[in-house]
Amino acid sequence: VLRYNNKNEVVNQYVKRYDAGPEDLLAYIDNAALDLSSSFHGTVFSLIYHKPLYSFGGMKDNRISSILKKTNMTDRSIESLSDVERVNLMMPDGDAIDDVLDVERNLSKKYLQEALGIG
Repeated sequence: VLRYNNKNEVVNQYVKRYDAGPEDLLAYIDNAALDLSSSFHGTVFSLIYHKPLYSFGGMKDNRISSILKKTNMTDRSIESLSDVERVNLMMPDGDAIDDVLDVERNLSKKYLQEALGIG
């Protein structure tokens, strides 16, 4: 568990890493069998690495719910303890996710080029 806080008490029994940096985060996600995250970045990198993932409260967070909707993975949001029953290790459709992320990257690049007057 990285950056632990009490709101996700269900995972309290696991090892907590308070000193994990960006490289550690990416390595943990890349090597995970399952990613449980409450952060946008944890969710996005799990999608990029095609990892089975669940986002705590994902549909209550604008950025997380947006990417889950765009990738057709809203069922990967855990909103209550009863949702834990449906957690599984099924891999997401990597090709479909990559297609969505490619579109989003291109939109971001276009926005930045226009905002910076380059292109």
